[in-house]
Amino acid sequence: MSGGPAEHEEFPIRAPDPVLRLLHRVLRLATYLLAIAMVVVILEGVASVIHTLYVHISRPPFFIVPDIVKLFGVFLAVLIAYEIFANITLYLRTDVFPVKLVVATAVMAIARKVIILDMEAYSALDLVGIGAVVLALGIAYWLISLADAGDGKVRWRTGGEP
Repeated sequence: MSGGPAEHEEFPIRAPDPVLRLLHRVLRLATYLLAIAMVVVILEGVASVIHTLYVHISRPPFFIVPDIVKLFGVFLAVLIAYEIFANITLYLRTDVFPVKLVVATAVMAIARKVIILDMEAYSALDLVGIGAVVLALGIAYWLISLADAGDGKVRWRTGGEP
């Protein structure tokens, strides 16, 4: 890390205070443990998907999955777990919180919710809330992408200026 104004270390292991150095090392170890736990969750999810597919396609009626939407939900849950793992590993490599990746993970999670949504189970207000979350996350991702495309400053065009 360069230590400039735009970058900082979340867990500086070279802090001048020895107690802070120790605490930051402990937190870094905890983050490694979270990454290991996430790998276990991902592998269990993959095994669950494969087992569910095998059970459904090996019994009559063959090659028919009765509730494919729920199976899609499980697939997406595994992909979301992978995105969380990517968040953790990026955090470990850079010591900077990956905001864009976290928002992208949230977009994937809400997309999963919308895909497996049972319309009868929710009120109109619940659906409006889900729509508001989708809109807010989309706008947040767009704004972060704009900031990443430039030098970190979001600029709004006014008039005829490019």
